[in-house]
Amino acid sequence: MIQGQKRKCLLLAGGLDAARNHPRYGHELLWWAARLDAAGFACWAALGDGTVPTPPTASIKLTSAARRDVLAGLAWFAKLTKDDLGLLVVSNHGNRSRICLWSPDVLTPPDLTQALQRATQ
Repeated sequence: MIQGQKRKCLLLAGGLDAARNHPRYGHELLWWAARLDAAGFACWAALGDGTVPTPPTASIKLTSAARRDVLAGLAWFAKLTKDDLGLLVVSNHGNRSRICLWSPDVLTPPDLTQALQRATQ
């Protein structure tokens, strides 16, 4: 790790809705979050409706994958500088034109670009 470097990871699993939000989505992303947390990353996990059977450690922020929470996570993530290290991990439903979030919400490539550019302007 470079001295003074910030490390952040935003983990996202929308899950679409209660019927398709399989428990493994949360388990897998929280597994990654725990390992990245141990490696010095600040982690934000946006998962389905924001509830999981086993809550993560207090150092891992857990929110829903609703659009407002994902945009807040992206604003947090976008504060990284060119010398920092950021990982954006997206798991589960999506296609070439969008990332499916929670419920009817989606995130398009232009949405993602705009959210990440706000902090640099």
